Amino acid sequence: MEYTLTTMEAFEILYDNPTYRAINAEGHTLELRGEEKYIIHRRVKLAKDKHVSMKDTWRIIKPISYERANELFKRLRTIECRFEDGVKKIYSKMPINGQFIIESDLPYCKNCLWYCFSYIDEE
Repeated sequence: MEYTLTTMEAFEILYDNPTYRAINAEGHTLELRGEEKYIIHRRVKLAKDKHVSMKDTWRIIKPISYERANELFKRLRTIECRFEDGVKKIYSKMPINGQFIIESDLPYCKNCLWYCFSYIDEE
């Protein structure tokens, strides 16, 4: 996966598209939330650095449909469901304990956005 956007370019895209997220190669994510466009920074637990830099490079993650999320989930991809209030739920068929989840579909949720950080939409 290519991370071609500078930090400022990523922020410009996020500013104009409030449902998009940005991710860098280390697994840090950025999003802008609310009318004030607060910067929300999250990182995966295994990320080496705690901070992001203006020199980091990013790629944009767009929300996907429930149908696409469900299809990716069936292919063992981890899916995130993000609600309007910021609450998120993570769904994975291969959890940390290694016990494979047999359910074939994601639960259907209303008023949420679906994301898959390991998926690139080839529009």
